[in-house]
Order: sequence, then structure tokens, then C-alpha cells
Amino acid sequence: MDQHGGRNSFSGCCELNGENGHMEALGSYEAYCFDLDGTIFLGDKLLPNVQATIAELRERNKKIMFLSNTSVQTREDCRRRLERLELPCGLDEIITATYVSALYFQEYAPDAVIYLLGEPALGEELRQCGLRTTVDPLAATHVLVGLDRKFSYDKLNFGMKAIRRGAKLIAVNPDPCCPVAGDVIPDT
Repeated sequence: MDQHGGRNSFSGCCELNGENGHMEALGSYEAYCFDLDGTIFLGDKLLPNVQATIAELRERNKKIMFLSNTSVQTREDCRRRLERLELPCGLDEIITATYVSALYFQEYAPDAVIYLLGEPALGEELRQCGLRTTVDPLAATHVLVGLDRKFSYDKLNFGMKAIRRGAKLIAVNPDPCCPVAGDVIPDT
């Protein structure tokens, strides 16, 4: 456990070792994937050793990917957040659940008309990938559900209208709850 009460993947095998700051167990893999929230940062702070670990991996020409199951931030939002935390990266190094949802629709239902139950980032990411969204539940071929902190009975009702008319229901991620500082809130 780290000082914030969570698991810190940088406190074990990826801990800085030796006088020169070399990392012992990093040479055997070509690529490294890191979950963002709780592994790279917690709130608005990077976790200990993150910058040094990423810098060492980049120096060794390792591929780095940052992953998040968020549906309330676009990949660009995540990239800007990492930049603010002084951990710059490329957009191509970030994969979010919303982006994976967009890739799913591009491959398996490119003509889908998607009714969204989620926050604005969900629609923004889909539209950036050339997908069609609608505010008319009767026009929807699919309903995509993500975290929505302004969820309402009306949104539920409209989503159900689309589903009753044959729209397929897809969840951005299977998380029933989302951890927040000192609590959890309902998720997808």
C-alpha cells in the first residue's frame, strides 16, 4: 500500500534501485501499460517514482501506453492532464474505454446511430472518430452507457425508449462503482 492507501505499482519491481537510479526489472519487456488513476496519479498528484520510471522506460526506448476506463474524459483530456502533471505523452499513447467503444463501433457497426447516456466527453470522442450520435431515442440503433453524474429519470426513460424500439445496449465499461476521494459513486 502506498501513502495514499492505494496500491502503488512503482513501489515493488519498478522501484528505483542502485546509486545510478537504474531500474532492475525493466529490460525484459518491449512495452509497458499503466492504468492512469491510482497508478500514475491520484487526484491531481503523480504518485511517487512515476516520472523517474517513465523517463527510464523512454530512455530504454520502451513502448508506453496509458490506459483508463474513464468515460468522462477524452484521450485529449487525459493527455492534457498528464501534461499538467509534467508527464507529457502523445495521444497515440493513451487508450480510454470511450475510445475503445468508438473503435468497436467503427469496426462492428460503422453505420450506427448512437444514443448516449453519459457525459459530453463520450459523445466528443465518438464524433472525433466519425461516428453518428443522436438526441432522438427513436432514431437510435444503439444506446451507449457511461458514467453520467447528471443522470436523470428522463435520460433513463429515453434510453429505454430506444431499447424497446430495438436499439442495442452497450456499456462503456462494466464498473458498477467509481472510487472518488473518500467514497465511491455509481458508475456505468
